[in-house]
Amino acid sequence: RTFTPPYCSNPMTARRSAAFVTRSVPVLKALAFTRLLRSSPSPAMAPPTVLIPLATASEELEAIAIANVLRRANCTVTLASTTSALAVTCARNTTILCDALLSDVVAKDFDLIAVPGGMPGARALGECEALVAGLRMQKEEGRWVAAICAAPAVVLKPAGVFPRRGTCYPAKVFRDAIAGAEDVDELVVVDEEAKV
Repeated sequence: RTFTPPYCSNPMTARRSAAFVTRSVPVLKALAFTRLLRSSPSPAMAPPTVLIPLATASEELEAIAIANVLRRANCTVTLASTTSALAVTCARNTTILCDALLSDVVAKDFDLIAVPGGMPGARALGECEALVAGLRMQKEEGRWVAAICAAPAVVLKPAGVFPRRGTCYPAKVFRDAIAGAEDVDELVVVDEEAKV
């Protein structure tokens, strides 16, 4: 459904604005998702820990939106570079200074690993052996994994951690990549059993 904001007379800009608002819904739902990470409402409990890996050409909006919302929900978020430098240049030439190198933190226990999309950044994340090993370990140990946009198809599926039902960016190439799983046409899909 497309809407035209009152301040926008250009139909193309209106469609892009509508798409941005629609795709922002999952980020807003992340606040509710943090409840799934918490096993007890005790205020003395340590906040959930989240790892967000970044590769060159990752989608910066997806990475920063996830980090921002989860930090506002009192999660301890670590942005980790898959490159040899802390500074990562993303898809739209925004440079993000990460908190750590992935190689230094991937072996730590995180309550959630959240993978941003963006091409070709998501492909680079899917080719990062340390991240793939970390995702597999996360799944084996029953901890949460999340992905947005192209990342479910090009990172989670090849790594063997895509759930039996899920979603991804609606391009045919990505939908074809998740073949074999139940492709759910929703903005957000949570599989509590698989913790994805």
